[in-house]
Amino acid sequence: MLDAETIDWHHPRMLWIAPSFSHHDRVAVQRLPRRIDVMRYRVFEGDRLSLLLAETPHPPRHTPLPGGPS
Repeated sequence: MLDAETIDWHHPRMLWIAPSFSHHDRVAVQRLPRRIDVMRYRVFEGDRLSLLLAETPHPPRHTPLPGGPS
């Protein structure tokens, strides 16, 4: 089991999951100074879930959070 001391908090990653995104959403994610991966989801018959990576920053940015470990 992991606890807060064993997790590497230097390179946090955020996932933004929604059924769809506008062009402006995707542009905004590219301009933010954090790594935010945009994922689309779709629910199929039988409660099956599909996740598709729609956008990820290139290259991934690794910016420590304010007040976090440096």
